[in-house]
Amino acid sequence: MNETREKERRLESMAQLAASIRGLCDAAVSTAAPPDVVNELREQVDAVTDRLLREQHDGPYSGLMQLPLDFNDPHSLLPLSPIIGRFNPTAPDVDLHFDEGTVRGRAKLGKRHIGPPGAAHGGVTALIADQLIAVAPFAIDSKLAYVTRTLTIRYRAPTPLYRELSLEASCETHGDGYPERVVTQGTIRDGDRTTVEIEAETVSAPKVTRPKERTPAPRL
Repeated sequence: MNETREKERRLESMAQLAASIRGLCDAAVSTAAPPDVVNELREQVDAVTDRLLREQHDGPYSGLMQLPLDFNDPHSLLPLSPIIGRFNPTAPDVDLHFDEGTVRGRAKLGKRHIGPPGAAHGGVTALIADQLIAVAPFAIDSKLAYVTRTLTIRYRAPTPLYRELSLEASCETHGDGYPERVVTQGTIRDGDRTTVEIEAETVSAPKVTRPKERTPAPRL
C-alpha cells in the first residue's frame, strides 16, 4: 500500500474515531444507566484509552495536517481545533465555509455544552466567536496570517441548545502593504434573533502562525 493511501486511511479512521467519541460524550452526559452499568462501561472506556496511549505521535497536529493546505476550507487549516477540528473529539457540531469575503456557517450545541437550563454556556459561544474571527481574514486573502489582539463579545440573548445556529463574520484590513491589523465583526444567530455579537482586532504575526521551515521539517 502506498504512503498516500495509508495517510488517507489514517485520516479517515481518525475522523471517524473523533465522531464516535463525540457521540460517547453526548451519551455520557444524558445517560440514566444505573451505577453498576456505568462502572462496567467506564472500565471498557479506560481500556480503550490505554490502548490508544500505546502509540503516540509527537507532532503538534499528530500527523493530521493535510498538505498542501486547502485555504478554501477553514477546517483543513486547523485539524485539531477545539471548535472546527475534524479530528478533535471535543469539537462541537460546527461547520464553516468562505463565501465572497465572508466566513459563514452553522452550529448546533447539545447538553454537553449547557450553561443555564436549555442554553449554551457562554464560554462555548465565546470559543466559537474566537474561531470565527481567527479564520475571517482567510476569506479575503489566504496570505493573511494573524493572531488575536482583542476580542469583545456581547451576549444579547441566551443561545439555545438543539437548534440550528447561523454563524457569520467579515473583516476589513488597516495598513499599507501587508496589513498591520484586521478588524472583524460577526454574529451568532438563532433564526432572526442575534444571541452573540462579536468585535475583534487581529494583528499580523507571520512568525507565530507561519514559522520558517526547520531542518528536519516539523511533523504536523
